[in-house]
Amino acid sequence: MPYQRPLSLWDKTKIALSVVFHKRTPFSAKALLGGGLLYGIMPIDFIPDFLPIVGEMDDAAIIVTAVLFFLSATKALRAEMERSRDIIDVKPL
Repeated sequence: MPYQRPLSLWDKTKIALSVVFHKRTPFSAKALLGGGLLYGIMPIDFIPDFLPIVGEMDDAAIIVTAVLFFLSATKALRAEMERSRDIIDVKPL
């Protein structure tokens, strides 16, 4: 078996981003990720942002939780893509 270099952080990031659009990714994972990111940019929050520190912490907690759930839900698919080196490269025109 020929030597394969280990995947870089950039390669793993490209795989994680390509999983978002993969047909085998569960809808619940996509919806929670999108909802968490949307909540982070919405001006309406559970805890208003004008409160020092606490206002931003709820946004950060929800975004981190959504990303961690997405990564957990797609662990098997990402491992399969890493083994096959199925990395989407976007090349400039």
